[in-house]
Amino acid sequence: NNILWDNKGWAPEGNCQGVSAGQVVYRDSFIGHLFIGNAIASPLGAAVLHNEFGEGEEINGYASKGQFKDTVVGDPGFVDASKHNYTLRPDSPVIDRGVPLAHITSADGSGTKLQLDDAAWFFDGNGIDGEEGDWIQIEGQSTPAQITRVDLDTNTLHLTMPFSWKKGAGLSLPWHGAAPDPGAKESVPGS
Repeated sequence: NNILWDNKGWAPEGNCQGVSAGQVVYRDSFIGHLFIGNAIASPLGAAVLHNEFGEGEEINGYASKGQFKDTVVGDPGFVDASKHNYTLRPDSPVIDRGVPLAHITSADGSGTKLQLDDAAWFFDGNGIDGEEGDWIQIEGQSTPAQITRVDLDTNTLHLTMPFSWKKGAGLSLPWHGAAPDPGAKESVPGS
């Protein structure tokens, strides 16, 4: 759920000297790691992946490795990146292209406590004065709930209000539309 845009690969000396479109350094040790629901592009060219000490390559050159799933290649459609406005335009090709951060592993049910495959994505305020827990949303539901506690030992979230859920449903920070948007900001229709 990341947008990598205009990250210029650069090195001041040696064999890596120069500026390129390369944004992700690929190593064979990445095999087994997945990059899902991201947008990767550069105005400097399409070779946004670089094998360590190798040449740049387009994402489709790595498709056979099966690691880049649902990746958008191209301008993500920011309102004005030159002025650091990374809000997505209404015509952005990445709107609704993200994936849930985690999935529910609890049996179908309801309540204020549920288990996930990975609760580390979420924040409960860490007991810091003035900090509040994340708001989350479950796939198929439009009402968000706030997290009061994250138990990383059991991958359990404690919520402020009861929810109903189905095992396997995706869970993420609140979103508008069919799926979360990649990037730091969720687009809001009509704004």
